[in-house]
Amino acid sequence: MATILMFNPFAMSNINMDSSEERSYWRWQLRLCKVFPDTEMHNAITDIAALLASFFHGSDMVLSDVVAGLLLVAHSPHQKPPPESEDEPSNVIWMKLPESTHEIKRIFDFASAVYGWPIYLITHRGCIPWCRLCRNIIKCRKCRWDKELVIKDNCFMCNTAAFLLGTNTAKSDLVFVSFRNRLYQSPFIVLVDHKSSSIIIAIRGSFSFTDVFTDLMLSDATLGGSVDVDTDDVLFQDKSLDDDGENKRILENLFAKNPDYKLVITGHSLGAGVASLLTLLYKKTYSFIRCYAFSPPGCVISENGISDTEKHVLSIIIGDDVIPRTSYQSLLRLKLAIDREIHSTNLPKYKILAQGLYRLLLKKPCNFVSNKIPSYIQHKYRGIEAESTRVQIRKLLHLNPKEGKVIASFIKHEFIKDIQLTSSMLSDHMLMKVRKVLRKLDENNS
Repeated sequence: MATILMFNPFAMSNINMDSSEERSYWRWQLRLCKVFPDTEMHNAITDIAALLASFFHGSDMVLSDVVAGLLLVAHSPHQKPPPESEDEPSNVIWMKLPESTHEIKRIFDFASAVYGWPIYLITHRGCIPWCRLCRNIIKCRKCRWDKELVIKDNCFMCNTAAFLLGTNTAKSDLVFVSFRNRLYQSPFIVLVDHKSSSIIIAIRGSFSFTDVFTDLMLSDATLGGSVDVDTDDVLFQDKSLDDDGENKRILENLFAKNPDYKLVITGHSLGAGVASLLTLLYKKTYSFIRCYAFSPPGCVISENGISDTEKHVLSIIIGDDVIPRTSYQSLLRLKLAIDREIHSTNLPKYKILAQGLYRLLLKKPCNFVSNKIPSYIQHKYRGIEAESTRVQIRKLLHLNPKEGKVIASFIKHEFIKDIQLTSSMLSDHMLMKVRKVLRKLDENNS
């Protein structure tokens, strides 16, 4: 996705187009993908078109140039490894390792199960789990939801049934279930987990076409009067997550019945970003709140707001996952690196593509001949670092699977400041890989 969107598709013939023409072009292109013909989608397309036009302006590369440039960067001698920025272990009790590994694995079950029946079928292969799902679908279809409220699930309640099976949760423990998925509206589930003595809010990550627009619709906001965040309008326009009082009343009733329980908010990918920001909104009301953010997006909060999340938010990142490393600044630095490598080699494109892909799949370095980097390339993007940046929310727990073991360490956000081009950068973000690593970590510690 980042490869497709990173550079201007006009190439040299239209490199001199002004920004208004480029915005019009992107707006026309995005309208071809429009799902809901409403005002919100129209405004979103306009804002995203302006963002893409400003990012791609002045680029003269086609898709094959981008792929070749990425391969050159991946095998480049100029490429520096990420800095050693290991952070000190957390002194918060529920974040300490290895005591918290089993709890992290348990909470991830909720973050993954909220994706619904497709993920259940992928992660639970075989006839027996599928038969259990079919049996639960029939039960959920026949039963009456008197105490639980389910919104926008399909007619057979497949997603709800898969969530109950995937988390081993009783139907009576569900409090509120919303699978409403429109622009700025992410599915989520509120439930009571008696095993961990928690009231859990699980928010789904990106899983539909409209979620892509929500991912791109990021804007500055201020929480608590001093903390700047890159937040999407899902926090303020979803009727179940905004400040109209509905969610507040649900939580108040739950804590009246379960006064000794803690509040846990969790999610994966986009859901992790929303969960982190929702924790910032609720931490003054619920001082005991905890957030488990699995593979969260890379641009969440300004550096001056890190201390506000240090005791409440734990981010879990797997290997070389590209999503936590992706931000506007990191993409600009990657764009600079591609320009640098393309202008410093004389190799034909077909050789770069053939050798680079072959070596990348074999995880072997490829020594491309590099010339001196032109001076105008070195100064082209001066000032990127001076721009206002958004960083990951602390604490950052990095899980690196190596040789059958999982190396767990707390890291500073500088460690994931730049995108690492490796063969596992995409797979490390997938739910199946996260589940496998967490299970291995739990086995190692036990």
